[in-house]
Amino acid sequence: MPGRNAQVSRTLRILSMLDGVKYGLTVDEITEQLCTMGHDVSKRTVYRDLLGLQKAGFGLIEKGVSETQGIKWMLDEDTRIQRLAMSMDELFALSFARITLSPFETIPFRKNVDSAFLKVEEKLSAQQRKYVKQIREEFKFETGTKWAVGIKEKTLDAIRAACEEGHVLNIDYESSHSRSRRQREVGPHYLYVAKGSLYLVAEDLEDNMVKIFSVPRIHSAEMTDKPYAGEKLEPEKFFGQSFGVFRNTNAVSVKISFDRSVAAYVKERQWHASQKIKALPDGRLEMSLEVAITPDFVQWILGFGSHVKAVSPPILAGKIKEEAGRIVSLY
Repeated sequence: MPGRNAQVSRTLRILSMLDGVKYGLTVDEITEQLCTMGHDVSKRTVYRDLLGLQKAGFGLIEKGVSETQGIKWMLDEDTRIQRLAMSMDELFALSFARITLSPFETIPFRKNVDSAFLKVEEKLSAQQRKYVKQIREEFKFETGTKWAVGIKEKTLDAIRAACEEGHVLNIDYESSHSRSRRQREVGPHYLYVAKGSLYLVAEDLEDNMVKIFSVPRIHSAEMTDKPYAGEKLEPEKFFGQSFGVFRNTNAVSVKISFDRSVAAYVKERQWHASQKIKALPDGRLEMSLEVAITPDFVQWILGFGSHVKAVSPPILAGKIKEEAGRIVSLY
């Protein structure tokens, strides 16, 4: 790890160690733990790090315990209280979580997320706030991406209330499938975040089928006084055989091969719970899945262009070829 990054990582580990022990640690104990974690570090470097953190205002104190134990380093109680008893690793994780929410910039409750993080940061010291700011400078989300665009605050509040109270919901919904907009009476199950948007999983009380409604296409929503007693379907069961939000219960065994130019990219990600990846001798990858052949699954494969081939079943290859033909005809 390059020098500056190594130092940042090392000091975070030291603060985390000291935050987790009541009576402190000696330089020897800190050095030993750091080496166990993979840091190539000397006692002199650790001592220099401790002095640096102390100078930066992190509330580190030295305490002589005994002749045999020597000097121990610890965080003072005021610092622990000031940091809400959060370790530096927890503070890092919280900051990182806030960064990952950046694509939800337009969602109605985003202001509440910012307000909650601000309250946490107010309990930090000036140096700790500086550290949180540093984290935000080190991690960036892909630019331009905004998720769940077009959601109305009142609509979302009504949906959340109906899910919480278990009451029937009246929605004014615009369907992309039938290209119609009309009032529907639904029994809400839960809100589902997927593929960069927010969905309501609910039973359509007109035909008693559980369906997926895109929240940005719900123009208005009103909770009724009627309780909804339907059995809620857990996401793992409801979406288990689907690749995305297009639901289909007819899962089949699928094999896809990726050429070496995209092999690393594919291997680094968990695309579906059922996937199994096999490395091929020429650098290609073969992926096996148990999944329904839905429009979003076909689009996902097409997204790799000529770097992927649907090996089986034949019906999948046929759908890919059919859609590819439509694309070619446009040009």
